[in-house]
Order: sequence, then structure tokens, then C-alpha cells
Amino acid sequence: MSIVTLVRHGQASAGTDNYDRLSPLGIEQARYLGQWWAKTGLRPGAAFAGTLVRQQHTAQLALDEAALLLDVTTLADLNEYSHTEIDHLFAHGLSSASGTDLTFSDYLTIMKRWRDAQDDSLNGAERWANFMSRGLNAVHASADAVGPDGHAVLFTSGGVIATLLGSVQSHPFPLIIENIWNLRNSSMTTLQVTANRVELLDFNTVPHLQWHNNDQLITQI
Repeated sequence: MSIVTLVRHGQASAGTDNYDRLSPLGIEQARYLGQWWAKTGLRPGAAFAGTLVRQQHTAQLALDEAALLLDVTTLADLNEYSHTEIDHLFAHGLSSASGTDLTFSDYLTIMKRWRDAQDDSLNGAERWANFMSRGLNAVHASADAVGPDGHAVLFTSGGVIATLLGSVQSHPFPLIIENIWNLRNSSMTTLQVTANRVELLDFNTVPHLQWHNNDQLITQI
């Protein structure tokens, strides 16, 4: 069996002109993750990330701090959905990436509209069903790459992690969205993967941040 650890990127720059970059705190979170790996002796055999800047930067910072000389393989299936497109189509003036003025009820409503949208109302945007499938595809691809005794680490985003767990554990839709909402920056979610089964070992853990005993290090956007 393979082990796959999914890492959500460090805190992004919500409320700025470019969400897709790590904030100063996000950089710190990623470095603390790598330091924790070095301290605990985690030695994955392969690393993967989506194409997004915040995912790639988190990967490089963490791997550098852990002194892990791994090339990062790009997997587009690890990309988050396009907040800009989905907000434009379904948020009715709100922004799901702003970090302010958005309640969970607002977010759930936006995501329901996306889930229920017909192709002719998507204007070329990704279908929800396609997004739901991508994370699990990436997990199986990375597990195949490292083999049955290997360990892969995947740098991705909250939506990818929550939807793949929703697929694996048959979560109802509101729980999938709640998990997206609650995933912590630089958190780890670990899976055990065989050809026929994906099993959750732990979810949304941040020991590398909790170790510093500073609640301000723990963020969700």
C-alpha cells in the first residue's frame, strides 16, 4: 500500500489584487511544515503540486526546510477550482476568496448553484462533477508513481482535499463544503492507498503550527 499526504497551501493573499500568492504568514506556515518534517524524519519519495503559485511556493518552501531534494512534479488535477469564474457566475456580487463579508451560508449557496448548474449556464467554466473527480485522480496517479511501499506528498488546495474525501467517504454535499470551509492552511491529510481502496488515516492536522503554541499561526483562508 502507498501513503499519500495532501498538504493545503499556506495562507494566500486574500483581499489583495492577487489571491494566488502566499502571504507573509503563509510563507511562515510552509517553512514550519518543512521544519516539522525534518524534526520527525518524514522522507517522502516523491512530491507533486498543482500549477498555482501558492501551491508551488508552499511545496518549495517546505521541501527546502526539510532538506528534501525532490523535484516537484506538476499535476493540474491538484489545482483549486477557479474562484473568479464561479464567483462571477454564481456569487451574485460576493467573493469567496475575499476573506470578509462571506458567511458559510453564503458560500454553501454559491457552491449549490455551481453544483446544480446546467452546461449552458457555465459559460465554459468547469463542471462541479469534473472538479469532484480530480483530487482522487491525482491521489491514484501519485500512488502509482511511488509504488506500493512508497510515500508521496501532494501540495494542493482545500477544495481538492474536501471533494476527494467526499468521494471516498460518500459525504453529503453540505459536509464537503463545510470541509472546504474548515481546512487549515498548510494542514496535512494522510491517506492509505491500494489499487481498490483509499482509506483516511488523518485529516486537517497542523502539529507543526500547534507546536509553536501561537493560535495566530492557524488560519483557514
